[in-house]
Amino acid sequence: MSEHDIVPATLKDTINYKVVAGIIGGIVLYNILTNFVFDEITADFSGYVLTMTVYFSVGVASLLVVKHHYGTIVFRKAYTALAIAYFSIFAAEVIYFVYDYILLLDPYPSPADPFYFALYPFTIIHLILNIKFFKPKIFNVEKIPYILFPTGIIAAYVILSLQELEEPNFDFWYGLIFVVDLQLLYLLLYLELEFSERDFWE
Repeated sequence: MSEHDIVPATLKDTINYKVVAGIIGGIVLYNILTNFVFDEITADFSGYVLTMTVYFSVGVASLLVVKHHYGTIVFRKAYTALAIAYFSIFAAEVIYFVYDYILLLDPYPSPADPFYFALYPFTIIHLILNIKFFKPKIFNVEKIPYILFPTGIIAAYVILSLQELEEPNFDFWYGLIFVVDLQLLYLLLYLELEFSERDFWE
C-alpha cells in the first residue's frame, strides 16, 4: 500500500449529530409545508427546487472531499465518481423541470433519462472503490443471503411485469435497467454498513 493510499486520521471523526438533527428537522418541516401549507403547484415547484439543491450540494461536497484528500488515491477516485453521479442527476432534474414547466412537454422519455441512469453506475463505482480498499475479501458462503434478496426483487419485477405486458417492450427493459442498478446499489450500501459495524469481511 503506497503512502497515497493511507487513510487520513481526520476521516475517523465522529458523526456531527447537530447536522443529522438539522437534516431530520428540515425534512419534517418540508413535509409539513408541502402537505398542510403550500398549494399543489407550489408544493411541486418547491419539490423540484429542493431536490435540485440537494443533488447539486452533494456534488459540490464530493468535489470538496476530492480537493481535501487529493493525495489519497482511493478517496480522490471514489468521490470524483460520486460527484459525477450527483451532478448527473442534478442535470436530469433541470432537464425534467424545463420539459415539465417551461416547454410543457411530456418529460418521459426525454434527454434527462441518461443523466438519471448515470446516478447508479457512478454511485456503485464510489461504493466499490471504498469497499475494495478497506475490506477486499468479500465473497464467501455467508454473503449468499444478501445476494439472494436483491435477486428476488429483480425476479419479482420480471414476473409481475411480464404478467401485465405479456411480452417485453421498451418500458420493461428500461425499467429493468433501473431495478437491477438499484438493487446492486442497495446491496453495496448494506454491505458497507455491515462492515462498518463489525469485521464483516473476514
